[in-house]
Amino acid sequence: MASEKRVGELMDAVLSPNQGGPESIGIHQKLGHIRSTIKQPNVVGLGVARKAADGQTLNEFALTIYVKKKLPLAKLKALDAVPSFVASDAGSPITTDVVEFGIIRPDSNVRRTPIEPGYSISHFTGDTGTLGAIVTRNGKYFVISNSHVLARAGRAAKGDAIIYPGFDDGGKKPKNVIATLSEFVKLKTRGANSVDTAIAEIVTDLLTKVKADVPGIGLVSKTIKAKVGMHVKKLGRTSGMTKGTVVSTKFRPLRLPYDGVGEVSFEDQILFTRFTKPGDSGSLVVDVESKKAVGLHFASASGGSVSAPIDRVLQVMGVKLVALEI
Repeated sequence: MASEKRVGELMDAVLSPNQGGPESIGIHQKLGHIRSTIKQPNVVGLGVARKAADGQTLNEFALTIYVKKKLPLAKLKALDAVPSFVASDAGSPITTDVVEFGIIRPDSNVRRTPIEPGYSISHFTGDTGTLGAIVTRNGKYFVISNSHVLARAGRAAKGDAIIYPGFDDGGKKPKNVIATLSEFVKLKTRGANSVDTAIAEIVTDLLTKVKADVPGIGLVSKTIKAKVGMHVKKLGRTSGMTKGTVVSTKFRPLRLPYDGVGEVSFEDQILFTRFTKPGDSGSLVVDVESKKAVGLHFASASGGSVSAPIDRVLQVMGVKLVALEI
């Protein structure tokens, strides 16, 4: 059986045909077939996950193709069907798997005071989601969530007002302004995005009303890398406290529609079983066992929930999770 690492190398070769080449991992011509297959509109993602068969999860990693709707082979053209395995010159063949995932979309718990993670927040014009965490940099304090929640996916401007609760939960400017937009990722439609995140500096006069604890979880000040099978939980604006399980740590959404931006793709995100709903975007995902942060949730479909690795999110924004209450 192929290892998780080796299947990941195969996925990299599929998505980056000009970097290295088939010879680098000893695979044959079926790579071209897979590259052609994932261009189909029905394909929404690619990942490395344990193969499923007859309702059971096997102890075998497969190159997994996620589709909006799984169609019977009789209704597919030969070039649209995913080959059952990719032959190898060295070691055993790498198997494939096709998983029905649904249409993947960017994914409010309403509170006015105190200001704390897990509750409704948004840019003053809308796109309500969830306040993920309180973070810090150079003695200043910020709220962190998704770019599509705080920054209109990159179409907003620095200094814009951030309201709590969010627009769709009755929040209004200036009454409910708690922060000003500081930095954000402008999502791009060409090439793969790394994270969907933004930070906003908390209004100084409101710092006494801020609690960094995630209600029901506690203060989350450290991080941990996701592993397949890890059990996680999150507090979100829409579905509250829910639990899920890591399915893949190398999931690549290929066609994720963002209003006003278009379809975007992402590199190496974390895929979980479905444990979120629209409006939970921005939620901090926490490992149940260690109570350390795993990811920042941003999208879901009927087949699962998707988060960016939290270490990458914090690095991109240049911030740290607060280690003590403010």
